[in-house]
Amino acid sequence: INKIKGKLEEINSDNVSIEINNLFYTIAIPGGFMDYINKSKKVGDEIYLYTIHYIENGLGGSSLTPKLMGFKSPV
Repeated sequence: INKIKGKLEEINSDNVSIEINNLFYTIAIPGGFMDYINKSKKVGDEIYLYTIHYIENGLGGSSLTPKLMGFKSPV
């Protein structure tokens, strides 16, 4: 997953939730970009993000969790 576009459903301190065709994605957002989102976007707005999809290890490598991180421009 390298790009995502949808309706902004929720804005949290370090992530956003985006709805696309009744599927909801939680996307981690770096600090500086989160400031931009807080100032320029509101719930219900369309948002377009460049993303990195990665797998995060749990403690001891016992659980693997897929994660998305979003950016304003390609990384």
